[in-house]
Amino acid sequence: MVTTGDPVGTHDPVYLEDLTIGQVFTTGAMDLTADSIIEFAQQFDPQPMHLSDEGAAGTIFQSLTASGWHITALTMRLMVDSRTLGSTPLIGAEIMHVRFAQPARPGIRLTAKAEVTDILPGTNPARGFAMMAGTTLDQHTDEIVMTQSWRMLLPKRPS
Repeated sequence: MVTTGDPVGTHDPVYLEDLTIGQVFTTGAMDLTADSIIEFAQQFDPQPMHLSDEGAAGTIFQSLTASGWHITALTMRLMVDSRTLGSTPLIGAEIMHVRFAQPARPGIRLTAKAEVTDILPGTNPARGFAMMAGTTLDQHTDEIVMTQSWRMLLPKRPS
């Protein structure tokens, strides 16, 4: 796995008030390797299509493919590494509408983007929520690998 760049990152905290609907964050990129697919599968999702080409041959995938959980975790890693919200932690309150658009195979280069779709005040006056639409892409082809929506918990700017 290779992570490149810090295209968005800042070390300043990002507060709920700093976000605007329609704002898009883009991450760096990461190569998906056969070794990383197998290593993740051995620990978290040991199904035949995630462990070897031979095991996958008898499935609808026909060759080694990453677990969806692996792609979800790598998307999180891309978002964290890009410092999307500066020094503010990425705190997910909810993940919705996860969709795997195609199998993720060794050799693709993952990148992710997140668009702010709504900003909600929350019940605690010190924090609120940003609704985000996330897309994970194969950077080589621009094809969508996964989409999901998140409800992110963010602090409000201190008075």
